[in-house]
Amino acid sequence: MGKRQTVNNHIENVNMEIDYNKLAKAIVKAQEMVQDAEKDSEKEHIGFWKMLYRAINGGKSNGKMTMTTFSFITQSMLTIFSIMFGVVALACGLISVEFLKEIIFGSWDLFPDKIICILIFIVSLMLTVLSGLLGIMLFGSANEITYEKDRNYVVTILSAVASFSAMVVALVTLFRTRIP
Repeated sequence: MGKRQTVNNHIENVNMEIDYNKLAKAIVKAQEMVQDAEKDSEKEHIGFWKMLYRAINGGKSNGKMTMTTFSFITQSMLTIFSIMFGVVALACGLISVEFLKEIIFGSWDLFPDKIICILIFIVSLMLTVLSGLLGIMLFGSANEITYEKDRNYVVTILSAVASFSAMVVALVTLFRTRIP
């Protein structure tokens, strides 16, 4: 039969001492390399008016113009949505106040059923809080998107906001045709 070869791995002396000075220098050097790479990858944020000036004068933008345009459109759409949710929060807040007055002072001329009045107050108060919070979050997102550096992320957010806008318009059109 065939011969079998055997492998002998014998480690007799292993030096387990660590030079901590070299290790510290290597860590500092790695951190400096990461910081340098981040500085190189960061792009300067240009505002809308500066971008418009560069477009008119034919200056090079290295992709910043597209990103600034998309971020400006996204910021505008998110700001409009935040204003719309703010108006809804204000309207629901006024409705809540009116129903609260009706519950407290209770002439019960308009709404003779007290339970329905309390339920409408609770629902309108919840809508006030939810639409107010959503409006604040959208306004914060609109301010954040201006400083975003990643072009793909900005385009993704723009397409998401545009599809949400299309859905809102379709729903408004659907309900508008149902109401005489």
